[in-house]
Amino acid sequence: MFVLLGGILAIAGLVIFVNAGPKPQTAEESTAEAAFDPFRSVPVELPRRMASGSRGAGDMAMAGDPFASVADFQDDPVWQGARAKADEGARLLERALEAHAAGDTRAAREHGQRAQKLFTEALGDSLPLEESLRRLHGAESAPVTRIGRIRQDWNRRVMTMKKAAFL
Repeated sequence: MFVLLGGILAIAGLVIFVNAGPKPQTAEESTAEAAFDPFRSVPVELPRRMASGSRGAGDMAMAGDPFASVADFQDDPVWQGARAKADEGARLLERALEAHAAGDTRAAREHGQRAQKLFTEALGDSLPLEESLRRLHGAESAPVTRIGRIRQDWNRRVMTMKKAAFL
């Protein structure tokens, strides 16, 4: 008797469970959901252009911005200093790899740590330049893209050195 009662309760529970699942949508319901756009009342606007050609206050140079000119950013002493540090870091990294290949772990560690420090300093020194050019000319401008790629390479080298067991 208990087995029969248990079986009836199990079947009733299964029927309730199956019926409680998601109901198939009709074609009208599915198109109504797909057509819902919460932003349809917001008008599409293009960024306002100012007489100078910039798009607004966010793109304008700050007073005394040292990186206002895109053309000569590579001549900027801050960028040249960062490049010099990164170049020296690359030379030290090569020495560290050569010392590691020769079995001199002490020299490899010393050169690697100095290289990592120089790359980190170069990244820190060049960040204001990249941010300023991004603010002035947009994230997709050629100089920002070029600086970003160079800085990504430096950052990749730092991350590689941090992961290397011998450095």
